[in-house]
Amino acid sequence: TGGLSGTIPDCLGANQGELSTISLEGNELSGTIPESLCQIGDSLTVLYLSENQLSGTIPACIGTDLTSLEDLELLANDLHGTIPESLCQ
Repeated sequence: TGGLSGTIPDCLGANQGELSTISLEGNELSGTIPESLCQIGDSLTVLYLSENQLSGTIPACIGTDLTSLEDLELLANDLHGTIPESLCQ
C-alpha cells in the first residue's frame, strides 16, 4: 500500500500535457474523483484509483472526455450512484 492521503488535487488534471498513466491505487485518498482529471483528454490511457477511500459518484466526463482510456480501475472505494452510460461508448 502507498502512503498518500488527502484528496486528489484539481491541478492534477490541469495542464498535464501528454500524461498517459495515473496510478494512485492502494493509498488513503479521500473525497471525490475530481472532474478536472477529464481535462487531460485523449493522452490518458490508464487511470488506477482502486483501494482508496474515494466517495461520491463517477464523473460522466471520464467516458466522454478521456477518449483513449483503455484501463479504468475504481474497485474498493466508497463510490455510489450509477455507472455513467458514457463509459459504455
